[in-house]
Amino acid sequence: MCHLLIKNNQYDENYLRANTDLPLLIRTDNWKNLKASDIIADYKLADLTHHLKVMKPGEHPTMPPAFQSTAFVAEDVRKFWGDNVVWDKKTNKAVPLTRDECGARYAAKGVESALTGDYEVTLVDGKKIKVVPVFQLQKEYLEEFTAENTSIMTGVPVEAIVDLANLFHKHRGQGIISTGAGTNHYFNSTLKDRGFMLLSALSDNVGHIGGCFR
Repeated sequence: MCHLLIKNNQYDENYLRANTDLPLLIRTDNWKNLKASDIIADYKLADLTHHLKVMKPGEHPTMPPAFQSTAFVAEDVRKFWGDNVVWDKKTNKAVPLTRDECGARYAAKGVESALTGDYEVTLVDGKKIKVVPVFQLQKEYLEEFTAENTSIMTGVPVEAIVDLANLFHKHRGQGIISTGAGTNHYFNSTLKDRGFMLLSALSDNVGHIGGCFR
């Protein structure tokens, strides 16, 4: 279904740019996220404040989790996160995109993050590497999972796969993927969940009443 949604351009590019990790750049030399510190010398991490409190060493939340008005993260974890990077089609260069600049705040950033293609960046040590958006990698990986191939692997009729993909596209934000916890008890079950989450992202089925993965 994800293959069909991408193949038929049945997704909202602006939604994916603002609300998912699909525009984030991946290094092809080590297949890790490209960080702003990889390409900007002496890069200073952005201050994250949107529904998040970064705690200094020795600092602890003042309330139990159920009563906290925001999320808390240790400073060393924040440093481990770093700041991710997207390729801005407007300026044709790699630019940092922080956690606080996503979602409803993405438009104010003023960038148009690329979802496809491959690009060259120069690391702080002068080395040039190729980077690609997560969406591009997903698109290439899913080319194997045509409706016909998926039907052979699963026994589900091709027509059912195509019809369900079209329904998810037609009824954006209203498709409930209801699995419960039982299927999580199987080997490699997390891969199944990743598939559901990708389908939810492509069909804008995240955070809506009446539609989501649950």
